Formats: sequence, structure tokens, C-alpha cells
Amino acid sequence: MYIEKIISNKTHYYKKVDFYVPVTIEFPDNNDRYGLADVLYYRYLDQDSSLLEVTINSKSMQIVRVALVSINKTVEQANADNTHSKVEVIEGNPLINMGVFSESNIVTENREIKFKYLNKKIWIILSETVDYGVVMGDLTILLNNNNEISGFTVEGFSTKEWEIIQAGCCMET
Repeated sequence: MYIEKIISNKTHYYKKVDFYVPVTIEFPDNNDRYGLADVLYYRYLDQDSSLLEVTINSKSMQIVRVALVSINKTVEQANADNTHSKVEVIEGNPLINMGVFSESNIVTENREIKFKYLNKKIWIILSETVDYGVVMGDLTILLNNNNEISGFTVEGFSTKEWEIIQAGCCMET
């Protein structure tokens, strides 16, 4: 999935942590306020059935929700050198390139997904090539130079939220 451009404004968000669906982040301001637009789904699915789902509003072309639906593999403990933590970030609200949805409202990309964590932060790595990030509250979208999404990070968890995530995921210690 590609980013068309980035609007330099903050967007309001809600984050929900759950034992069964580890993390959901919603951006209600990116939704069509009259409910007339189609909802589009871009799903990243790996061979272990780990699933990340990005919900996009077809009218605003913006992300409405990112849900880490399931992690069905071991989450590696990261260190500062292998986490893309030195990537330049900008704050903004990306517009999604809609070309991928020309044939269907649901696109599923089967690919390897790596999960890492460090200091109450989760990295969802789709590609090792990360050139910059777009910060949307506690969610950062990692991108390469072609504006293709290379991964995500989620942070800002309370101690209680982190305990719930750890209980629901297989985290290395």
C-alpha cells in the first residue's frame, strides 16, 4: 500500500488494547461524517495467520482504523540498533493511493510480518527498508522512499495495557 501525500495536521485518535485483538487505533476525524463513503480494507496476512488490518475511508482517502488483529508468532525483543528508531519522522495525516482498490474493497497482501518490542513499543515490520515515518499519535507509519508502507510502530501503552498485550502475545524475554 502506498501513501499519495501527507497532510500536515494532527488527527484525533483512540487506542484500545484487548487480550483477543491486541491493539486497535481509530481516527474518527478521518471518517466521512455522513457515512456515504465506502469502507476499504487493506490486510497484511502472514503464513502464521498473523493479521494487521488497515481501514480506509474511500472519500477522505484517509486511515480510519489500524487493527493488529492477531499475532500468531513469537514477538522478538528488539534492541535500539535494530528497531528503525533512528528514522526521521514527521507528524501528519496520510492520504492513501487508492489505485490498489480498483478491483475490490478488500485487498489482502500475503507477506512476511515481523514483530518486535522494546520499552512498551511494538514494531510491525513488513520490509527492512525504512526511510522515514509519519506520526499519527501513538501510531507511526514507516515508509520507504517510494512512499510504500514498510511497517508500523505503536507506543504509548500504560503498564496495564502492556500487561494485557504481553498476556495475549508470545513475547520473548
